[in-house]
Amino acid sequence: MRTYLLICFLIRISFPSYSQAFWEQVNSPANVNPLYIASSDDDIFYLGTNNGVYVSFDQCNSWENIGMNDELVSHLLITKTGKVFIDDGSGGIHRYLDNGIWESVFWSVFGISDLAEDINNNIYAGKWGGIFKSSNEGDDWIQTLSISPNAAVYSIREDLDGILYAGVTDFMGGEGVYCSTDQGETWTNFGLTNAYVTSLAINSNNELFAGAQGHQYLFEEGSGVYKYDKDLQGWIHLKDSLIVVSMVINSLNDIYVGLSNDWGTYGGVYASYDNGMTWDLLEEGLGKDYMKQLMLNSQEYLYTISGWDTNTIHKSVNSTVGLSPIVNPITALVYNYPNPFHEETMIYWALPNEITGDLSFSVYDLSGSQVVRKQFKTFRKSWGQLHFSASGFSSGVYLFEIISGKYRIGNKMVIKKQ
Repeated sequence: MRTYLLICFLIRISFPSYSQAFWEQVNSPANVNPLYIASSDDDIFYLGTNNGVYVSFDQCNSWENIGMNDELVSHLLITKTGKVFIDDGSGGIHRYLDNGIWESVFWSVFGISDLAEDINNNIYAGKWGGIFKSSNEGDDWIQTLSISPNAAVYSIREDLDGILYAGVTDFMGGEGVYCSTDQGETWTNFGLTNAYVTSLAINSNNELFAGAQGHQYLFEEGSGVYKYDKDLQGWIHLKDSLIVVSMVINSLNDIYVGLSNDWGTYGGVYASYDNGMTWDLLEEGLGKDYMKQLMLNSQEYLYTISGWDTNTIHKSVNSTVGLSPIVNPITALVYNYPNPFHEETMIYWALPNEITGDLSFSVYDLSGSQVVRKQFKTFRKSWGQLHFSASGFSSGVYLFEIISGKYRIGNKMVIKKQ
């Protein structure tokens, strides 16, 4: 009768934790508030502040002012050809010529909210009201996306197929994520309407993730981390109740999100090592302040800019791809989404270690009768997803289990026929 499925839905799973502080504070220029940090491939660091731009040639140990004093520089872009662009906090974009000299290349009534570059060296300025594009290193600009003046484009990212995505926050409601398949010439809405999207990131499997602040009222329904599921052709809400400001993903597909502590919520940095299924607060050595920005340098050290309380720069003690974790147990998430559903759903699972044997997937009705069984051949994986179709099934509650070697995990799903 397999009645154990009714009480044994969860397993114990492990993910990295750290015996020493994850973070260490690094130097920042005196008497300024750091706002945005970027680094070149050869680890030259540029820092935007509330009083100009600074550069460091020694891993942030010392800083040199390179101009734009009295300007609030909240975004920086280092292009693949080594050119540096900044915004000036009042709708202008400037290009660095050298020796402390900056050239104004763009101005708009509304402020700049992101700067990005695609694989073809096109530059994009996300701003209140839309996106402007330059195909000649900032000499000329054209607007390719027009949206509400109440909406800001906070994040522009390109996936491995050259598709561009733009995360938009509209404080009057609407917008969400936009998509372009023609190098930013035209854009179409890509969902997450009303989610107040602040950040986008793409992993090495070409999967798209979005961070959101929630909608209508911050920290209410809609905040957290989302993933676009190509099989379901829709967004999955991986983690709620987090006001996400910034997000990055390293080459191991570890996800890091920087949070706001507005409205009495908690800031800091959360990490997921299993594609967003479970999350760990990386607090020791950093705290729970507002995280203005996260950044990975060429060696994949993680950098943060904290504020508004502390206004400090921190970096991970070790590279995020060279850590030696200890293991702490937590309860696994084994679930299907959407749930309830009427036609199709995806089963998401995780195991403590990589499996090297076959994996089986079974579904049972509440009488304990097995109604589905699928067998998958040997592969090496500690987490994954399975597609399930409810074609031929009646409405009701069903139990499912995944078995591989000594591991057995299960949960329930609800089918609601229309």
